[in-house]
Amino acid sequence: MGGSSSTPRKLEIENPNVITLSDKVVERLRGQEQPGPADHGSFIVPTYVQPSSLQVQKIVQQELEENDKRWEQRFSHINDSQIIQNRKVEYEYKRTYESVKKLLPAIGEGVLSKTVLEKENNVLDCLAKNKGVPLNCTDTIKDYQKVLFQSASQSL
Repeated sequence: MGGSSSTPRKLEIENPNVITLSDKVVERLRGQEQPGPADHGSFIVPTYVQPSSLQVQKIVQQELEENDKRWEQRFSHINDSQIIQNRKVEYEYKRTYESVKKLLPAIGEGVLSKTVLEKENNVLDCLAKNKGVPLNCTDTIKDYQKVLFQSASQSL
């Protein structure tokens, strides 16, 4: 690098159209010999062997099978969790149904009393008049609940 000038080197080629190849290179090109690590003096330079399409296809197939197994396990876990959740919901539904069944009046022959029907109609009318503000019907709903639970306690 500095201030000294370098002398240009010349490459002399006797016949530029002729390339000499060693026997090992020729055999590798013909596919007869598998290349190994090349020996360049004191260090070894590894050579890359490109896998065949069949080898690549096998590797891809193995990866796909492993991926399928992972997804099957994940699906199985999610399915088991869903089954457990469904059982919990069913249990809660049955428990709630039984408690509501105890609290609500037994309907004799499928007919509610006239008082209960009147209060129910009052609630429906109030909700229809106060669309969007159902809290205005709180007192009407409390009256309906009172009549409903009184008839329930009388039927027990």
